[in-house]
Amino acid sequence: MALLRATRGILSVLDLSLISLRELYRLLQTGTGALTADYPAAMAFETDAGLTNYVVYNYSDESITVTFSDGTVVVADPNAFALEQM
Repeated sequence: MALLRATRGILSVLDLSLISLRELYRLLQTGTGALTADYPAAMAFETDAGLTNYVVYNYSDESITVTFSDGTVVVADPNAFALEQM
């Protein structure tokens, strides 16, 4: 699975199989905390273009549904990342 990353207005693609959760967290640790989720391994960040990326890592063996405080819902497959971009 790939993840889009915004850096200085340029979108690039990261191969999630090549990075650790710690690296992903550090990469995405740019938010203000104003947007929350009902799952600990979920985060959202806004790109320079104003798009919001919602990222969830499901570390369980069953599909999960994560709801963010702005109403966005992301479904994540078992043991996988899910990305929603709005």
